[in-house]
Amino acid sequence: MAADLFESYAVTLVAALILGKVAFGDSGSRSRCSSPRSAWSRR
Repeated sequence: MAADLFESYAVTLVAALILGKVAFGDSGSRSRCSSPRSAWSRR
């Protein structure tokens, strides 16, 4: 039973990583949203 739980956890984790890679690509989410510090430093 514990092996089944771990397997579903591992599959879910890998699926989330793949979806994140597809959604954000190589750049990641840092380039899509700016923090307040980076917004002020650009001025």
